[in-house]
Amino acid sequence: MSTGTKFNPKDVCNWCLKELGKDNLRACGGCRMVRYCSRNCQRGAWKTHKFSCSQNQQLIDSLKDDPVQESFNALLTRWLTVWKPFFVMHGPIAYDMANTPRNRMETHCVVYDLVSRPGEKDIAKAFRMVGGGCVLKTTWADRLRADGNGEFADNFLADNRGQDTALLCFWVVKHDEPGQGLVRQLYFTMRDGGDSYRQFDKETSATLAQGWAEATAYTIEIGDHTKLLKPSEYQSKKAKALKSSK
Repeated sequence: MSTGTKFNPKDVCNWCLKELGKDNLRACGGCRMVRYCSRNCQRGAWKTHKFSCSQNQQLIDSLKDDPVQESFNALLTRWLTVWKPFFVMHGPIAYDMANTPRNRMETHCVVYDLVSRPGEKDIAKAFRMVGGGCVLKTTWADRLRADGNGEFADNFLADNRGQDTALLCFWVVKHDEPGQGLVRQLYFTMRDGGDSYRQFDKETSATLAQGWAEATAYTIEIGDHTKLLKPSEYQSKKAKALKSSK
């Protein structure tokens, strides 16, 4: 997919990222949350998807008797589907790979703190980002434990996918019930091991990583999911975010 191209995320294969149209894709038979264009793509994605698939199935089962949370989960799924191409392209910027060890993605994850927006009819604006950044995976696990999800935290830390897999973690709460929320984790393999991000010059990489949360929050705030930004445009996004916050 080329930078700046507008497309429907539901038309894109979750593995090869080719835009083939929804009718040419098949949903995962387990969790139904991702789509593939072929069995080869499904097999290719399985290493990074299998843990998430299991967790997603458990989540769906646990919500069957809670229609309110089930509806909230469905809304989050739709929102993540819309934003996923943007997250996959720009989430790794937070790793600052040009200035960090080769195993950065193995030891760290990128966190998004989200809160729902009441009465928003535009699915792209259903949530807003109120914080985030790149943290140690152990820090994310500690947060899960503090929320009463000790077993999930242990399984999370045991699920080591190596140094070529990026991990985006979403902590999502309701605007009127901050104690009621959901956790989602998005793994995806970096085909080049992250080299395309490592090739940034060190100063640019550090600057982009520093402004990543503000720029991403601004992009989510205005619902600009169809424009896949060039990393260089993050500075203008950051400037606008700072201006709007004053």
